[in-house]
Amino acid sequence: MTYTDFECKTCKSGYILNKNYYLKDFSDMTFKNQRDRALTWFYGGLLNDIRFENTDLCQPIEVMNCLKLIDFETCSECDIEYYLTDQKKCKMNPDEVVLHCTVYSSLETCAECEQGYYPNTSGRCTTNSPSAGCSKFSSVIDQCAECNSNTDNYVDTAQNKCSPRTEGKKIPNCGKYNPLADECAACADTFIAITNGTSIQSCWRKVDNCDVHDPQNQDSCLSCDSLYIRVLQDDLYKCALPQGTDLITGCINYS
Repeated sequence: MTYTDFECKTCKSGYILNKNYYLKDFSDMTFKNQRDRALTWFYGGLLNDIRFENTDLCQPIEVMNCLKLIDFETCSECDIEYYLTDQKKCKMNPDEVVLHCTVYSSLETCAECEQGYYPNTSGRCTTNSPSAGCSKFSSVIDQCAECNSNTDNYVDTAQNKCSPRTEGKKIPNCGKYNPLADECAACADTFIAITNGTSIQSCWRKVDNCDVHDPQNQDSCLSCDSLYIRVLQDDLYKCALPQGTDLITGCINYS
């Protein structure tokens, strides 16, 4: 390795930034003369108040076929046709493949299967159990993941079946439903969610330029966005620019 006072911002393909590469190289040295030269350079840097142990350098990547690196020698996600080993390395999928497997956990076992299948306890892909009204199955467990009509039905995970919504449908202006529970997941555009801390209880129309809505009245505001002030209109607090303010011609909503 060549020691230099420069540092790198971006490495080319096949390398990864490592702030401690100088220290790793020093620890790998086996000959005294190598260590003596490195120490001289280190001490010179320290005398000049340069912290070489925190310098970005490019270290060769030692794990191949990796999509997402943890560091230079370990991986968290592998390329297609490779699987992640317990040692966080990438190994090629076996020639004698597990039928319907899309993600392997070892040479002989599957972690994730094609749609309609799930990995059993032996690591083989088995057909999901029938579930009336199910449009999508989990690829990792024997369970329905989504029902035919997500608006009208949800997956009852306890019984692994599609059940009609009752509570979720009672919330007007719900824009998106939780596929695995009888509840609203998100309100429609221009509406805000009122929750009990864990789930949405109602969807209120947003008061223009309001930052904090009045929890007792959906048409009133407690605190306005920056630049706006609260004004009382018909016993309700709305948000408006101070009288005489006209920052941008034609603008009605500032940020």
